[in-house]
Amino acid sequence: MGKSLDRVDAGERVLFSRRGRVYAITPVYDEDCIPPDLALKIEQARKEFLEGKGVSCKTPKEIENYIHSL
Repeated sequence: MGKSLDRVDAGERVLFSRRGRVYAITPVYDEDCIPPDLALKIEQARKEFLEGKGVSCKTPKEIENYIHSL
């Protein structure tokens, strides 16, 4: 399986057959699954996290209090 995925990564089309059906292996990228506006929000959150910004909650009650404060 690993060699087949390496071939896909190299741009080759890889097909498998099983019980008379044919399947294509296709790489999936973030932009295929995540809408662009959500991807921007995720990137902003990552940046803020790396800058030490954010709220840390250690107990369910802290989480509840934080959510109610919003």
